[in-house]
Amino acid sequence: AQYVDMTNKKEHTHCTLKRSADALRNAEKDEQVAKGRVRLLSGQFGIDVRAMRATVGIGLREFAKDLGISAAYLCDLELGRRVWTEKIINLTLEQLNNQ
Repeated sequence: AQYVDMTNKKEHTHCTLKRSADALRNAEKDEQVAKGRVRLLSGQFGIDVRAMRATVGIGLREFAKDLGISAAYLCDLELGRRVWTEKIINLTLEQLNNQ
């Protein structure tokens, strides 16, 4: 029978587990930073959309209808309470370019 040093195996497993946990924590931290950055950029995009809407003279309800979303949802997007999806960004840019 082959002898396996359980002390070293346990230490090795513990170190591996700790490294995995640390990596997971760091990834969560990075993801939170990324989410914060996305929210910040999303909020700025919303401000810009609202300003552009005002410039071209289109109301919130009318623009939301053109986008196929509710006025409340568009308001939340513009105020940075929700994150813009790629689909809504593209529709918004298309609609504003057509105004």
